[in-house]
Amino acid sequence: MVANALTGIPSAGKQHQQVSEKIMSYAIVGFGKIGQALAHAFARKNINVTVASRRPPEELAPQARAIGPTVVAKSCRMRSRPTQSS
Repeated sequence: MVANALTGIPSAGKQHQQVSEKIMSYAIVGFGKIGQALAHAFARKNINVTVASRRPPEELAPQARAIGPTVVAKSCRMRSRPTQSS
């Protein structure tokens, strides 16, 4: 039996861990010094993370790739909703 590292409560074991790892996703909004430091921390643990900022993802991509293959740049711009006509 495996205990949850944060609570110490026993979990259902390895199968539970695999399921929970598959549904987790991480994103860092802001790719300045702190955002890049966080991305490095995720990359050291081989954790996939998406990074975004005001700059287009094409500008972030070289820095993201330099950090590691698990760091991917994407856009965080919201698509505008179509307006309703009266």
